[in-house]
Amino acid sequence: ALKNDKWDETSTPDPAKQVFAFRHALSQIKYSVGLTELAETDASDVKVKSVKIEALATGDDETVAGLYTTGNIDIVGRATDAGALVWTNLSGENKTGYMVTPDAEIALGDAVAASSADYTLVPDATDGTLMLLPQTTVGNVRFTVTLSYKALKETGTPTKEVSVLINTTATQTWEVNKIYHYKLGISMPQALKQK
Repeated sequence: ALKNDKWDETSTPDPAKQVFAFRHALSQIKYSVGLTELAETDASDVKVKSVKIEALATGDDETVAGLYTTGNIDIVGRATDAGALVWTNLSGENKTGYMVTPDAEIALGDAVAASSADYTLVPDATDGTLMLLPQTTVGNVRFTVTLSYKALKETGTPTKEVSVLINTTATQTWEVNKIYHYKLGISMPQALKQK
């Protein structure tokens, strides 16, 4: 208890410990990036500058449909065995997508990743990871991975940028309190061609 503006431990016993089973109401999205193919004579010192996610329209890999940004969830008075939290009345559309930008560019080096387990995590400088409203996208999802690299065939080997577009082949469903880790493989020869 508080006594004369100080905590008096002798006057009351320690309070009972409370254990909280924390469950997040959002979905966590993480990215790792790796090189699947090198362009040894064209590019070196490849680094990830950012990764952007956008939701596309049904049956259309060009038009952005948007990601839901608002909804309702009822957590007051829920019993512990009440089952999964459910968001309802989803609305709002973020058509610009969400960008994850690390503190410093993430080096992929000049070697092919042996497997997706060797891909490098791309954390966000501000939040560490992206948290989104749980939802099912109306169409596929597009990731835009922006890379920097040294242009080996140009005088002075300047540092240049290229953005690589990677689309999922199906809609994506992100559930409450789940982590979704996307592993994005980059072929540098293809990346340089689509520039």
